[in-house]
Amino acid sequence: MTGAAPTKLNDLEARYKKPKEVAAPLEIPTVDMEKLNLINQVPDPEILKLEKRFNEIIKQKEEQDFKNKTTGLAGILGGTKYE
Repeated sequence: MTGAAPTKLNDLEARYKKPKEVAAPLEIPTVDMEKLNLINQVPDPEILKLEKRFNEIIKQKEEQDFKNKTTGLAGILGGTKYE
């Protein structure tokens, strides 16, 4: 046989049965819900911009619908009033 010398069972036990180190328990961080609520109340400028654009689109659609209902023959015959 060639190669390394065989290891004894006691050597293997000493190598693999070392006591494991116990890590210190982790602290759970506390969360202040009041601060989270204040953060959520601050309006996001991007959301405000998107909401404004959405309202403009709704208004344009209503104006277009009113225009379509009151032009041409429908306007002459007494089309609907703009609400």
